[in-house]
Amino acid sequence: MKKIFLFCAILLVACLSFNSCNQVTPDNGDDNTEEPVVEPLLTVASGNQLSVAYDAKHASFNYELLNGVENGRFEVEKSDDAEWIKNIGIESFSMSGVVSFDVEENRSVEPRNAILHLNYIYDTTKVVSAAINVVQDALDYKYSLEINAVQCLYYGNIGTSFYEYEIRMGKDDYEMTTTGAEYYSLTFLCSNGTQTRLPEPGLYPVVSAENEEDHTIKTDGWSVYMKVDDLGEQYETVVPIVDGWINVSKDGDIYIFEGFIMDAENKWHKIYYDGSVVLWDRTIASTLTGDVETDLNEMVVEAHYNGNAFGTGSVWMMVIYKDPKSVGDITYQIQLIAPVSVDMSTGFPDMTFLPDETGLYDPNTFTKGTESAISYNGSWVYTFTKYDEKTQMYYVGNPAGPFIDGVVDVKLNPDGTYDINIDIEDDANHTIKAAGENIAINFYDNTIK
Repeated sequence: MKKIFLFCAILLVACLSFNSCNQVTPDNGDDNTEEPVVEPLLTVASGNQLSVAYDAKHASFNYELLNGVENGRFEVEKSDDAEWIKNIGIESFSMSGVVSFDVEENRSVEPRNAILHLNYIYDTTKVVSAAINVVQDALDYKYSLEINAVQCLYYGNIGTSFYEYEIRMGKDDYEMTTTGAEYYSLTFLCSNGTQTRLPEPGLYPVVSAENEEDHTIKTDGWSVYMKVDDLGEQYETVVPIVDGWINVSKDGDIYIFEGFIMDAENKWHKIYYDGSVVLWDRTIASTLTGDVETDLNEMVVEAHYNGNAFGTGSVWMMVIYKDPKSVGDITYQIQLIAPVSVDMSTGFPDMTFLPDETGLYDPNTFTKGTESAISYNGSWVYTFTKYDEKTQMYYVGNPAGPFIDGVVDVKLNPDGTYDINIDIEDDANHTIKAAGENIAINFYDNTIK
């Protein structure tokens, strides 16, 4: 079955032009003499095949018409397998014209084709046609990593309307320090949480931060291709993913990830995996047994300046702990976002910080504790749970009280000390309060490391 697209592209041919297109035999006195009829002739100027790129947005071809007829008109027929060809239009001149149309991107490793018939209709029912075979190239991918294992790090609601899933896909395993390991780390967003804590089925295009919405993959550094060096000591390659799409489907406990993604070097990667997914739950839920109140004048307060880490403002990390440290002591980590103008030269921010409700690291906010407790980001109260004699390091763990709502107020005194007031609620409605006056802050500039 063919779909027909009608156009009011009436051939405007002057009478003189029309008469010159028809042969006339001189009158020799014979009443039975008839003027011979010359049929219109329609051809595609560029030949009967048109090649278009896999990512072509538009395409066109020229046609020529001889012996046109007044009030002639055009129509285009396309077969049912040409759904990827849209918005066909005709621009007609006296004896030539252009057929143009939009082309959807070919998201397949196989080329595809469709036949277009350009019909010229005249004298009401008479038709002459010219056909062209439109052939679209297959997607030209440069890399196809064999994916044998997939891991999902579930972060829950990240402070916006989305739930966040970090999908890691590797050839061998999930260990970041595995010698020569190659893998993808892709951040999926869903507006709905799932009981499986895995992305729900659907198509996920890769989008920039300003275009994030339900069923998308975050770019802007949140999704990358990575390769570990042959010593297993560091990343040899980290390339951001900037474009593409992945379709997620499932059959029982089996998940299928398939699609194509493009990296910042304009190389396409083919993605395919069919199997089970290992889930790591990275959400923070309060395990505090009650409210917390701390006298900051009995604590050590550090301010770590991290520069313009998120492209929105100056990032400071306030770390608060007892000295000497001991297992079981209450400790704080609070990530504060100040305007870009506030850096090491101006000192610690003298301002009031409210929760970052957008999750976009807006200035004058603190980052909610909805991110992973083992990540560098986020604000929460925790305790030291272990001391390693060999490394002489303390390790943090539960109980954890993520900062969800409230205020962090910092005031600079004339003598260079600070008054700090922290009044926070966690996700279990516990109150977390810490206050102190005339506090000396230890400053660290992490941007020089």
